[in-house]
Amino acid sequence: MKNCIYIVVFLLSVATANAQSSFLSFDEDDIVNAFDDAGNKGVIDHQLMNNEKKAFDKAVKTHEKNFQSAQRSSNKISLAIEASNLGFISLKKNDITNTLQYFEQALTIFKTTNSPRNEGLIYALTGYLYYKQKSDKDALDYFLPALKDAQAINSTKAVAILSAYIGKSYERLKDDGDAISSYNEAFAGFKKIGDKKSAAIVCLSLSESEIKFDSNDKALSHLNECTAAFEDLRDPENVAKSLRNTGIIYFKNEQYENAIDYFNRSLKKFSSSNVSKLKLDAYSKLSAANAVAKNNLKVQLYNNLYLQVKDSLDKSEKTKSLTGKQLLTEQEEKNLIADLLNNEKKIMNQKLSQKEIEYNKKITEAQIEQLKKEQTIAQLSDTIKVFEGDKQSREFRIQQLLTEKAQQELALSQQKVELKEKELTINMQRNLRNLFLCGIFFVAAFTGLLYYRYREKKKLNTALNKALNDLKATQTQLIQSEKMASLGQLTAGIAHEIQNPLNFVNNFSELSAELIDEAKTITDEEEKTQVIQNVKANLEKIVHHGKRADRIVKGMLLHSREQKGELVSVMLNQMIDEAATIAYHGMRAKNSDFQCAINKNFDPKINKVNLIPQDINRVIINLLNNAFYAAREKSLSGVQLPSNENENQNDSRYKPTVSISTFIKNGRVNISIKDNGSGIPNEITDKIFNPFFTTKPPGQGTGLGLSLSYDIINAHGGSLNVSSVVNEFTEFIISLPA
Repeated sequence: MKNCIYIVVFLLSVATANAQSSFLSFDEDDIVNAFDDAGNKGVIDHQLMNNEKKAFDKAVKTHEKNFQSAQRSSNKISLAIEASNLGFISLKKNDITNTLQYFEQALTIFKTTNSPRNEGLIYALTGYLYYKQKSDKDALDYFLPALKDAQAINSTKAVAILSAYIGKSYERLKDDGDAISSYNEAFAGFKKIGDKKSAAIVCLSLSESEIKFDSNDKALSHLNECTAAFEDLRDPENVAKSLRNTGIIYFKNEQYENAIDYFNRSLKKFSSSNVSKLKLDAYSKLSAANAVAKNNLKVQLYNNLYLQVKDSLDKSEKTKSLTGKQLLTEQEEKNLIADLLNNEKKIMNQKLSQKEIEYNKKITEAQIEQLKKEQTIAQLSDTIKVFEGDKQSREFRIQQLLTEKAQQELALSQQKVELKEKELTINMQRNLRNLFLCGIFFVAAFTGLLYYRYREKKKLNTALNKALNDLKATQTQLIQSEKMASLGQLTAGIAHEIQNPLNFVNNFSELSAELIDEAKTITDEEEKTQVIQNVKANLEKIVHHGKRADRIVKGMLLHSREQKGELVSVMLNQMIDEAATIAYHGMRAKNSDFQCAINKNFDPKINKVNLIPQDINRVIINLLNNAFYAAREKSLSGVQLPSNENENQNDSRYKPTVSISTFIKNGRVNISIKDNGSGIPNEITDKIFNPFFTTKPPGQGTGLGLSLSYDIINAHGGSLNVSSVVNEFTEFIISLPA
C-alpha cells in the first residue's frame, strides 16, 4: 500500500510541472511580414531579415548612422523608424536591454502619429521578446494591444499569429479557458489564409487545452481533424502526438483497450518511451481490473503483455543515449502527459459511493500484488547479473594479460628507438657546433650595427627632449594666461555685482546719519520714536547688503583658490544662478553695449549635490562666457531673422538669448547651457575640447577653457557633451552623478 501511495504522490507532483508541446516556428521576421502583408511595406528594413551576413552588417551601420542624424535634426518620424530598426537588430542579437530601450522610444512616437500598423508591430515584437524569455505575463501586456491593432488594419495573418502566441502564453500560465478562446481565433485565421500546417499545430494545442479543461468531446473532434491534417502533410511526429492525445482521453475515461489501440498506432508513427509508459499503465489497469473481477485468463494475458512492454522499455532505456536537448524535449513531453492525465479537480468534486470506494480499494490491492511480483522478477534478474559479472571479470583478466604482453613488446621497440636517437644526437651536436661558430660571427656583426644605431637614436632623443621641454614651458605660460584671463573676467563680474550692495550700504548709512541729526532737534517723543524706527530699519538693510557683499567676496576667494578642492554638498541651482549673474556682469563690464536675455529653468527637485564648488563654478562661468561671446558675435554680424521666429511679426532683429536649465535624467544631474548664437561648424565639433584649439581671434582666447572644463567634469565622474547647428544654436550639457 505504501509503494502505491508513493506512486500517486509522484504523479501528482509531475502533473504540477510546466507542460510544453511542439508549437509554431514563427519568429520576428514572420511577425514583420505579417504586418507588412496588410498593406504597404512597413518600417522594418528587409535587408535586416536577410540571412546574408554582409548585407546585414551593412544595413546595421546604415541605421546606426541614420539614427544619429535623426537625433541631431529632431525629426521624430525618422527617429521612430530608426529606433524600430535598431530595436529589431538588438532583438536578433538577443540584446534584451537595447531592444526594450529602442522599442519603447519608437512606441512613444508612434502613439502620437495614429499609426496602428507601426504601433502594433512594435507591440508584437516586444511581446515576442518577453515570450522567448518565458515571461508570459509581460508578453500578454504587449501581445493583447498588438492584436487590437492587427484587427484594426484587417491583417488576418497577424491576428492568427498573435492569437496563437496569446493562447500559448495563457496555457503556460495555466489559464486554459482563455487559452482555448485564443487558440480558436488562431485556428480560424490560419484556415482562412490557407496555412494548413499552422492550423494543424494550433488545432493540436487547442485539443490539449480542452483535455485539461475537461472538454473531452470537443478535444476528440479537434484531434480527429488535426490527425487527418498531419497525415496529409506527411508529418509522422505530430500524427503520433495526435493519436497519443486521443489515447489519453480514452485512458481518462477508463476505456483502456481503446487507449492501448491509439497508443500502439502512435508508436508506429513515432517511437516514444513516454507513450510506451502510458501503454504500460493501461495494461496494469486492465490486469488489476480483471483481477478484481476474478477473470484469471485475462489477468494472465495482460500480465504477459505488461511484462513484454516493460522488458522492451527497460532495454530501450539502457541502450539509448540522449543529448541535453533531447532529454529536455522528453521531459517536457512527460510533463505535458502528466498535465493531460491530471484528474485531481474532477476527483475532488466527485462523491464516491461506498461500492465505488470498495472497488477502488480492490484495484489498489491488485496493483500492489502486481508490484510484488515485479520485485521478485527484479531479484532474479539481479542474480543473473551477478553470474554475468563473474564472467566479465574473467574476460577482463584475460584482457589485462594481453595488454601487459603488448606493453613488453612496446618497451623493446622503445629501446631500439632510443639507440637510433643517440646516433642522431651525436650527428646533431656536430652540426650545432659548426652552426654556433657561424652564429658568433653574425652576432658580433649585428651587435656592432646595434651600437651604431643606439648612438644615433640617443642624439635624436636628446633633440626631442629639448623640443618637448620648450613645448611644456610654452604650455605652462598659455595655461597661466588662460587662468589670468578667466580671473580677470571673474573679477570684473564680481566688482560689478558687489557695487550694488555697496551702494545700498553707503546710501542707507548717509540717510541714517541725517535722521540721527534730525532726531537731535525733535522735541515730540512720538515723532522722535518714528525717526529711531526708521534708523533701525536702515541699519537692518545695511546689515543685509553687507552680508550679501561678504558672500560675494568669499565666493571670489573660493574660486581663486589654487589648492586641490574637496567634495562639498552644494545647493546646485543657487550656485548656477549666482555664476550666471557674475558671468553676465563680467561680459557687460567689458562690453557695456551688450544686452542678452537669460532664461532660467531650474528643477526644484535638485537639492544639494556633492562636488568641488570652485571647479564647477569655473566650468559654468567659462561655458556662459562662450555663450555670451557667441551671442554677441552674431548680434554684431547684423543677422536678420524670419518674422515667424519672433513674437513681434514686425521686429526681425536678432535677440541674443542664453537658456540655463537643470534636470534629472537616468539618475544623473544634468546642467544645460544653450545660446542662439553663431553655432559651431560640424567639421570642428570634434576638436573643440582639444588643448589650444580656438576659433576666437588672436589675443581673445588661448583654447584652454573648454579643455580644462572637460578635464574637471571627467574628474567628477561626469561627462560634457555639445550639440550645435550653425547660425541657430549651441548647447553644452554637463552630466554629473546625483
